[in-house]
Amino acid sequence: MKKILLLSLISLAFLFGACKPAYLLSLKDGLKAGDHLRYRSTEETETLVTADEGEQTTYETKVTEYDYTIKSVLPDGTLKMGMKITRLKQVQNQNGKVTEYDSELPVTDSSEVQGRIFRHLIGQDFDMELTPQGTVQNFTGMNEMWDKVSASFSDIPMIGVMLAGIKTQFSDENMGRQSGEIWNFFPSKAIRVGNKWEKKNTGSGFKLNQTTQYVLKSRDAQSARVDFTRKMYNDPKDPGTMDLGMFKISYVLAGTGSGSIQLDQPHALVRSITQNLEMSGTMTVKISGMANQKLPITVKSKTIMERM
Repeated sequence: MKKILLLSLISLAFLFGACKPAYLLSLKDGLKAGDHLRYRSTEETETLVTADEGEQTTYETKVTEYDYTIKSVLPDGTLKMGMKITRLKQVQNQNGKVTEYDSELPVTDSSEVQGRIFRHLIGQDFDMELTPQGTVQNFTGMNEMWDKVSASFSDIPMIGVMLAGIKTQFSDENMGRQSGEIWNFFPSKAIRVGNKWEKKNTGSGFKLNQTTQYVLKSRDAQSARVDFTRKMYNDPKDPGTMDLGMFKISYVLAGTGSGSIQLDQPHALVRSITQNLEMSGTMTVKISGMANQKLPITVKSKTIMERM
């Protein structure tokens, strides 16, 4: 049961005064071919699952460093970008049992499956296109990475079946959506300080429907600040599900979040994003030949992403 919970938790597994003229927030003309961007994301998560044997709490801190390279700029301002994850550090405390992975250390105490996944993730080449409005499209590289991971487990067929399910959740398409959550907040028209706008989308992997309200709190010649609030929920008729072969894990969650985005001006390049989320609901574990287990689950997280 603990292994099932660990896998599920790992899977749970990221604009602007009324008296001034309105301006469009956009990435257009802010970057050129050859430019590099580096970001560090620090995520702290607390997950509480109530099982038959009692409450199980997992605390996790994950630090991820990203390197973006602008390969070319299309005539409409769309950026063709390469991305690599250059460092990953994860510390997980599950009911007092601590495991740690750090890509900069030669020896870790993570599980073999987790360790192999992380080792293939570090340095993998990802490509994507980023429009001036912040839409990520044509994301590639994640499917290739999962193929490499699966090949490394060719001697353990059961692991291969499990990885096929994980690949479905964290595919090129879904990771493109997840990457888009960092950038896809720009309004469709020029705005002034105090103006509000809304974005709706379905989150990657676990089908979380999200509605986010943005407001431009401040803007001057050098910087701008956008605050946001978010509502999230799964459709109970179509929950987020991970198929791991011998068992499936489904989530029906609902919750809220809030945060703030700091931007450069006049080009709206992200300096930092701070976000707090809290969700609760049910995690259903379906094991072949056994009765389904419905487990209450609560997830709290704080994420800070900063340009390095």
